[in-house]
Amino acid sequence: MKKGFTQAVRLGARMAACRIEATELLEWRDTEYESFRYRQGVLYLKATLNSDSDVAIMLASNEYWGWWRLRWYMREQEWLEQCNRSYVPTMFIENMGALKDKGERIGGTVTAIYSPNAFRTVTGRRRTYTALHDARRLAECPEMEVSYARDLKLK
Repeated sequence: MKKGFTQAVRLGARMAACRIEATELLEWRDTEYESFRYRQGVLYLKATLNSDSDVAIMLASNEYWGWWRLRWYMREQEWLEQCNRSYVPTMFIENMGALKDKGERIGGTVTAIYSPNAFRTVTGRRRTYTALHDARRLAECPEMEVSYARDLKLK
């Protein structure tokens, strides 16, 4: 039990460190960051669930918000690595190419997110960050995000 608790504390510390680094690179206040993350979490549910009552149930679920924060953190880590490197990893180019071939569902965001120059300015970093976390895009491209809301059995 103690080992699991220690791992959770470490993960929480890493998540907080990522959030701090992201807010500094984006030049956002904590309230802007949290508001954006919350809005995207709500939009994701609305895009993946069919009924308002299911959305309301999930909005009240600590399990959903824990999952959303973890997935956010995972995407955020990738974004921070790209910001720090200022180049595009081959893996992302290949993944984006595969998605682009599947009906152009992500359209113009491909260049905006993965351009090597996109991370050099605050505007570029904000554009790539918001595109990466765009809830509607995540809901439309299950290849890029595991859909928790569809798999969870609502009671």
